[in-house]
Amino acid sequence: MTSPSREIISKKFSTLKVLSILIIVSGHFLKDTFFWVPATFGLLIFAHSSAYFTTLKYNGSFSLQTYWFQKLCRLGINLLVINVFLGCLFVLERKHGLWTWQTIVNIFGMSGFLNWFNIPNPSPFGNGVWFLTLLLLFYLIYPLLNKFLKRKELIILIFIASLFILNLLNRKFFVGHALWYTICAFLYGFVTAKVNPRLSKKAAILITLTLFSFLLFLNFFLTIKIFNFILLISVFCFFVMWIEYLRIPESVNYFGNFLSKYIFEIYLIHTYLALKLTKIKSVDFLLSLILIVFVSMFLARISHVLKKHLFNQKIQTA
Repeated sequence: MTSPSREIISKKFSTLKVLSILIIVSGHFLKDTFFWVPATFGLLIFAHSSAYFTTLKYNGSFSLQTYWFQKLCRLGINLLVINVFLGCLFVLERKHGLWTWQTIVNIFGMSGFLNWFNIPNPSPFGNGVWFLTLLLLFYLIYPLLNKFLKRKELIILIFIASLFILNLLNRKFFVGHALWYTICAFLYGFVTAKVNPRLSKKAAILITLTLFSFLLFLNFFLTIKIFNFILLISVFCFFVMWIEYLRIPESVNYFGNFLSKYIFEIYLIHTYLALKLTKIKSVDFLLSLILIVFVSMFLARISHVLKKHLFNQKIQTA
């Protein structure tokens, strides 16, 4: 069976990322609901796809200047526009802690370091943005990974070693979110782009479901959680192989690809726009989601106009 084209895989991941962000938003809004497995999977899909497509696009030799310029064009302006919007929102809400040094750390996407080193964050900026810190760190080290990790055997060996090291770190250092899982997903995105591990459709489905069933059995029937890290990452790795054969209806793909253009904005602003207009959680959630999507579309449009005026000529010549 021939491998699906990069465009088809990209569409699948765009749709899956949109579904993932909806699950993550749901998890943050419906805090008393069981969402840790799907929300963690959502973060893993984000991390994997970011690393995977970065590795495909910048594989082998490439210009570091072009690499960083394109990252700046893609994320920098969007982050600036989002921060201006949030700053205005915080001023209107008269939030405390706005004029602190932590605000500077947060607006540059480095709030993860505040979380990981237990540094108090009185600033209203930085809610749940530790993932952005990881993303920026991956972009920072990717040129080194690409330069020094070329042999497939070495890449696989380092990934397996990293899996066990991160498992130990996950057990020893509790940070309150899926940090170590997400690092694994970034690394696996690099691995899949470089090595292209494949299984047949039946094998991918069978192994994924078997491992997931075993994970549920250990957690809910035997209350054994010591293997959660290795099992969940393993489930995800085989699930990624399953994605190659996954058929998503075109209508769903259309919806996913439409919203995927605003996914960066949705992720960064969704914790700030939770409405509580009624006493019905489902209604408030739906209203909040509609508001988040429309504000995200508006901010993304502003970013697009700014990029067009500031960078269009340079992008065309890059």
